[in-house]
Amino acid sequence: MKVQKLMLVIMLVCSMVIVGVGCSNRNNSSSKEETRSSKVIEKTESTKKTKDNNKVVTTPDKTNTENKNETESTSTENKKVVVDNAKKVEENSKSSESSSNSMNDNIAEKVKSYIISGQENKSEAEKIKWSNTFLNKVDIEGLYKNYIANGGKAGDVESFAKYITSNAAISNDWKDMFGKDLYNAYGENVVRVEPLEGDLYQAYIKKDGKEVPFVVVSARTGYFHG
Repeated sequence: MKVQKLMLVIMLVCSMVIVGVGCSNRNNSSSKEETRSSKVIEKTESTKKTKDNNKVVTTPDKTNTENKNETESTSTENKKVVVDNAKKVEENSKSSESSSNSMNDNIAEKVKSYIISGQENKSEAEKIKWSNTFLNKVDIEGLYKNYIANGGKAGDVESFAKYITSNAAISNDWKDMFGKDLYNAYGENVVRVEPLEGDLYQAYIKKDGKEVPFVVVSARTGYFHG
């Protein structure tokens, strides 16, 4: 009877041991499985993160875009300033040219008026004298530019009148112009001119079949006197 009880106890103990070992194995197996699964998940997440990090970010850089827009705006403004300045220069040039032309026209009229009828306060010897025909052919505008370039005083009509009397070009057809002026004044025809000094010439007409000296004329101004 005792032997039987002992055997039962031994068998019970063995059963408990076997069950414990089985549970332990299952627990270990389960733990290993969980560890393996955890490692797989970590590996997957790590791979995903690596791929995400390797992706090229294509989101536009707001700062660069703003800088680009600002640069383009500045460039446009600069171009506009350049164009505006160019327009102003052109307008100023036209205005200056118009003013210059107007001044030249005025000085031409003033100097002509002064020479023809503006020297009443001077004696005959002091007066600057021109033929109207000769005076109207003078390039007064060109002479005025030279006059100013050579230090002449702008707007000084008397000084400029003296300048053109000494510096105006002698016309190639001055003899013809002088001949017409002389005929209109005296009804005489010039038959010959003889140089004296500078731009002065002795003019001859025919009287009683002979050439006789009649007047002295300036080839530059066309003014003549007996």
